[in-house]
Amino acid sequence: MPAPVAVAAAAAAAAKLLPLLVEALPNLKELLKQLKAKPLADESIAAAVKDVLEPELEKLATEADLARRTTELETAMTEMESRLIRWIVGLAAVLVALIVAATAVILTTG
Repeated sequence: MPAPVAVAAAAAAAAKLLPLLVEALPNLKELLKQLKAKPLADESIAAAVKDVLEPELEKLATEADLARRTTELETAMTEMESRLIRWIVGLAAVLVALIVAATAVILTTG
């Protein structure tokens, strides 16, 4: 019996692949149509695969695209981190002010 972690990892991997398979399905149907319409020769198979898959190749990211996107994400994460730190510092200042005010009220009334 597989470990629960392995099963969960396999399920997560399948969930990531499912949208890709659904998107590729029309292209695969078109490829099958073209292969059925032409005699089975190496040239016709190669041509059918090229006709169907070549437009999809333009959608693939290059290493430069991935590097640029990684840089953009790192920049966004740094900005979010600085905003979060400023928010926490501001909240801490408000809490200190509330504690000081509450202490002053208690000392003046007590």
